[in-house]
Amino acid sequence: MKNRRILFLAFALIMGTNFAFSQAKKPAKKKAPAKAISIYLCTDPKDKLFHKRSSCAGLNKCANEIKFIKSATELKKWKRKSCSRCHNK
Repeated sequence: MKNRRILFLAFALIMGTNFAFSQAKKPAKKKAPAKAISIYLCTDPKDKLFHKRSSCAGLNKCANEIKFIKSATELKKWKRKSCSRCHNK
């Protein structure tokens, strides 16, 4: 009976120290810089795609301005999908 108590206390002590170490604050991760990309998109609200090449046939029907985007964070603001014509090649 006494051995069980000692084992239990030892186990509780070990688990308590592991818990204390796991709760310690980890250093904050640095955010990676925005990934550099080269993307073209039509600024027309009806258009839903972005293009890899400025000569893509999908950009021919653009009635508004064609915008060149250099960062992935700026592309996320537009909420567009990739063009299947120019991204598969």
